[in-house]
Order: sequence, then C-alpha cells, then structure tokens
Amino acid sequence: MTTSTYVLGHDPYEIRRLTIQSQVFAGGTERILRAAGLGAGHSVLDIGTGAGDVAMMAAELTGVTGDVLGIDQSPAIVDVARERAGRTRHPHLRFQAASLDSFSASASFDLVVGRYVLVHQQDPAAFVRQAAKFVRPGGAILFIEPNVAELTRPDEALRETWSNPPVTLYDETAKQVVLGFSLAGVALSCGGRLVDVFQAAGLSEPSLLCEMPMAGPQSDFAELMTLTLRSLLPALEHHAAELAADIEIETLHTRLRNALLATRSQLRFADLVGAWTTVTG
Repeated sequence: MTTSTYVLGHDPYEIRRLTIQSQVFAGGTERILRAAGLGAGHSVLDIGTGAGDVAMMAAELTGVTGDVLGIDQSPAIVDVARERAGRTRHPHLRFQAASLDSFSASASFDLVVGRYVLVHQQDPAAFVRQAAKFVRPGGAILFIEPNVAELTRPDEALRETWSNPPVTLYDETAKQVVLGFSLAGVALSCGGRLVDVFQAAGLSEPSLLCEMPMAGPQSDFAELMTLTLRSLLPALEHHAAELAADIEIETLHTRLRNALLATRSQLRFADLVGAWTTVTG
C-alpha cells in the first residue's frame, strides 16, 4: 500500500479551504505546470485531485485535444470536482473515485501530477515510484509540495515571520497551523527534499521551481489560515487540548482580518515547490 489517510477530512469547511488554497496557489501552479512542459494535446493524470483545481487547470492548458483524468480516494470530494467541472467547457476532463493503489488504466499518460499529495504519505518515495508506472516512456512526473522554512531552521532567530509588518495573531496562527500539521503527521517540509524523494524512487534528478504565495490584508489569506486551523483542530485537541481550547475558532477570521487591515501587512503562505523529471521507461 502506498497511500495514507487524508487527515483533514472533507466536510464543507474543508472543501471551502481546498478551494481557497487552490486560488492562492493558482498562479504558481500554472507556472510550474508550464515549466514541466504541459501543453496542448497532452494526456494528464492528476492524483489526489481533491476539488479538481489542478485537473481543471491542466484541462485549460491541454485544450480540447488533450485528455485529463483526476482521481481521489474520497467519492464525496470527487462528486464536488465533477459538479465544479460541469460548469466549465472541458469535455476532455473526467474524474474517478480511486486511490493510487486501486487505480488502473488501459493507457499511460504524458504527465502524472500531484499537488499537496506527498505530504500525506508515510513513504513518499514508494508513492512516487507507483505513480511513475502510469507515465508513458518519455513523459513526465510532477509533484508540487509545500516547504515551510521554519521546520528546517532550528535557530529561532533565523525564522521568518509570516507577516510584515508583523501581526502577532497571524504569525501565531501560522505557527499553530504548522504544529497541527506536525501532530497530524503531515510533512510540511516535504517540498524541501523532493530531489531525495525522486531519486529514492529510482527516478533521475528532478528539475525544480519554487513559488512563494504572497498577498495583502484584503486577500483570502486570513480565511485560509482560519479554515486550515479549523480542519486541524481534531489533531490539536487530541495532542494539545489546552492550546486548542484557547483558539476561539469562530471569531478567528474576523480578528485576523481586522488586525491585518489595521497594519496594512503583507502576508505569505507556505512555499510551493514543483519537482519534475522525465520517465524513460
């Protein structure tokens, strides 16, 4: 088995979080997809498609001569992806409820892609190795994963704030998010070691591109932080009940937005790292 449990669930708040996160990552994701060579007429497999945002972007880039299939192990989230895709004009875009372990295909793909997928795997290299089996010879495999610098910098003095001018509430919320992911077993530093993961999977050294999402106080970043923390509350309540009790999640979005607007702060989110390589056979 290569897949792990998706710890954030799929309730309406989480689906909303996935949608906003995809909007935040849209520009960086498109640049990474283009850099990896995705273009008109290509066939694409999007693993862990979630609400379908990467698959829909791939459908835009491949055009009507392409073929895009998004898979996810949650039938509920696949239904959401299908409903959203139904509002687009992409007859070449399909979705299927399947994990990587249960998926089978009669043909291989020009590009196999996953975004924010390896972070949830107990064995990322095994997952990449399994995914590469669906790439046609000469095609490419691409994973787009987060990298939170704080997790790789042991010296507190070297750690960056998430807002500038600093807003304590936003920075503390970001730290709680990082802690929640860590307690839930999600590897937010995965994007910083993709070279090792690809080579451990038996693939050649990947090309890399890093994008840093940034925005102002009127952006969706405050809501994204709030929804992410909401999805992580079960992990915090289980491992750090006292901290979870102090969060006051129902008012957090409003308090964050007011604090950010008052300081006109510039915000950042986790770095987005794309790694891709050609599969020779």
